[in-house]
Amino acid sequence: MTMKPRKILLPVDGSDNSNRAVELVVAYAASGLVGEVHLLNVQRPVSGDVSAFVGKRVLQGFHHDEGMKVLRPAESRVAQAGLKTALHIGVGEPADIIVEFCDDLGCDDIVMGTRGLGGAVGLLLGSVTTDVLAKSKVPVTLVK
Repeated sequence: MTMKPRKILLPVDGSDNSNRAVELVVAYAASGLVGEVHLLNVQRPVSGDVSAFVGKRVLQGFHHDEGMKVLRPAESRVAQAGLKTALHIGVGEPADIIVEFCDDLGCDDIVMGTRGLGGAVGLLLGSVTTDVLAKSKVPVTLVK
């Protein structure tokens, strides 16, 4: 059975696990399994108190700048593999934004790092990871 190259959503946050997810996608690309990569960084919204004093344009610029700090190294690594890459920055609850981008972009898979933060299940996977697994309509590959 021959598989067509996949369109991958690769959420990145600059963590070690996220960087390993980038390396896994690069390895998949070497096998011809990846045709297109959508790199996504999700920024959490600032509190209402801050947004009341800072203009919308300033906040958008802040989220863009912070997102690009994380996306650029991943973009460089994926580009070295010769993959078609698109960059995206979302603002909101990470799991919701990840699943929304995946659906909107028509991605075939999500490849993401795990983070062991908070809660009983979160100790193993991370709450964002757990939520993405619950909400995603496509396969999710987790990298630790």
